Parts: sequence; C-alpha cells; structure tokens
Amino acid sequence: MAKKKSAPRPSPKGPPSSTKGPGIATGPSVAGPAAPKKKTANLFSYPRILPDEFVGSIQRLEKALKKNILLFVHLTGPSGLNFIHPGIWANFVANKSALCRPDMAILVDSPGGEAEVAYRIAKLLQRQCGEFTAIVPRVAKSAATLMVLGAEQIILGDDADLGPLDAQYRDFDVAEDVVSALDTVQAVEQLEENAAQVAVNMLENLQVATRKKYNSLIRHALHFSADVTRPLFQGVDAVRYTREARVLKEAQDYAERLLRARFPKKGHARKIAEALVRNCPCHGFVIDLDEAKHLTTFTDENGKEIELGLQVCPPPSDNVRKELDWLTSNMGNLAAFGYIIDA
Repeated sequence: MAKKKSAPRPSPKGPPSSTKGPGIATGPSVAGPAAPKKKTANLFSYPRILPDEFVGSIQRLEKALKKNILLFVHLTGPSGLNFIHPGIWANFVANKSALCRPDMAILVDSPGGEAEVAYRIAKLLQRQCGEFTAIVPRVAKSAATLMVLGAEQIILGDDADLGPLDAQYRDFDVAEDVVSALDTVQAVEQLEENAAQVAVNMLENLQVATRKKYNSLIRHALHFSADVTRPLFQGVDAVRYTREARVLKEAQDYAERLLRARFPKKGHARKIAEALVRNCPCHGFVIDLDEAKHLTTFTDENGKEIELGLQVCPPPSDNVRKELDWLTSNMGNLAAFGYIIDA
C-alpha cells in the first residue's frame, strides 16, 4: 500500500536569522566610547604624555580666560630641566613661528635661572606676539620674574609670588656655593654710608668743641673718618665687588628695558627695576600680589609723592581661581613648554 506524502511545513514568518550558528553575530557591531586622546606639549614635555588631570585643568583655564595658554612649567621638573638655561631659549627660537596664537597667555611656574636667557625669551614673545598675559599659579622667581615683566598683564594666583632680581651666581672662590651679588654690593654701600656718617658726627663734635667754622674743620673730620673705616674697606675685594655690581646692573637694566613700554614716564621703569633689585632683604623674599602693586615710593621733581608697582591682578573669576588653586597643589614633577597638542 502506497504511503501518503506529508504536506510541507510552512516557513516561519519574520526576518531571516542574523546569526550563523549559535552565538555568532553577523550584524553590525556597536563600538564603545572612544578612549580620550593623550596629550603632550608641542615644544617639550616630561613626561612626554602629560597627566590627564593637568591637561584638563589647563583646558578649563583656557576656556575660563578665553585665551590660548603657552606653558612654561618646570618648577619641580627633573634635575637639568628645573632652571631657565640656553637650551630652552634655543628650543623657543627654533619653534618661534609656532609660539603665538590669538589671545595668547603664558603660564609660568619656574624657579628662575639665567637672566640673559629670560630676557631673550621675553623679547622674543614681544616680537612674535605683541602683547600677552602672564599667568603665575604658584611661583615665578628670580629670572622668571624678569621674564614675566615683558607681559602686558600679570595674573597672580592667591598663593603665588614673584621674587627679587638680585642676580645670583655660583661662587667658586669663597663661598663655594650659589650667592647673591647683592651681598657684597650692599656691604660696600653700607660701609660708605657709615663712613659718611662718621665724618658728619665728627664735624659736629669738633664745631661744638672749638666753635670754629665748618670749612676749617671738615678736613679733620674726613681724615678721622678715613682712619676709622680704612681697615674695613681694605677687606673688600675690589675685583669681586666690581663683578657683582656688574651682575646686578645687568639684571636691573634688563628689567628696565622690559618695563619701558608700560611705564613710559621718565624714570618710572628705572625706579621699579631698582626696587626689584635692591628693596628686598633676601633672594627668597616673597613678592605677592599686594607687594607687587606697591614696590616703591619716590618724590618727583615737583615734590609729589608717587607710588609705583607692577601691573598685576588677582584671578579674574572664580573658575580661574579654582584652576589656579588646583595647579598650585597638583602640578607635580613635570616640565612642559609650549601648547597642549595630541601626542
């Protein structure tokens, strides 16, 4: 007996299966979120890949200030990178066409270094960029202070400070250490003041004792002063004194030249430069926002008392202050020169 053929089963309705075999997808894959791009500085950075938190803070600071930030950060960098030296200058010169962007600001975190190099960098930025702003979250000391004098405006963080320009040098002859050129110069100047005061005092005493006129007594007073102070002056190394006076004058003249554009009145730039060199008791003296605004006071030829200071200002907004505070505490052991770019 012939068997009946069974009717074909109907095909299931719906789209064809998107798999070939169990668990093997053939449809389009869905990508996860892209990893953030690593960043570096376009002139130099150590480490080469900058910390994400540091990069984020700089980017937020750029947004808050509406400026492109050129980094000059090496305060706590590794040995050999943590001072201003000719290698930094050479790097800036080699890349000078990339230094300036619209609304440029330079963020400085530096212990200082060679005054000549700092001056060259400031002049280079002025030539390439015209006016620019300097931002100091933490420290710009010594030659770094000289460098920021080239800026149109200096923004100081709440805990930031600048430093005196009493140039230092390594003394291999006597101290065998880094010393301030101001030490010897001020010592000699103090001796000169003392000698003059000794002469005046003796002149007054002789006049009271003899009732003679001053012009007949002054020779005796000067001889007495010379005899009293001669041993002290004989202890001064004339070559050392001359060298240190020249080093101080170099720093003062550089500062005066950078300041003239913003202080065009006769003598004002010189007075500020002189105050930065001579009015501080030690090289580590803190020049904070208030101190920087009131560096010196003098009386002009008309008898008017004039107060002079640098063109400094506090953080202009809470967002800027927040980022400067973060940078002050968290920049860590890094060095970065240039703009932040993709690594």
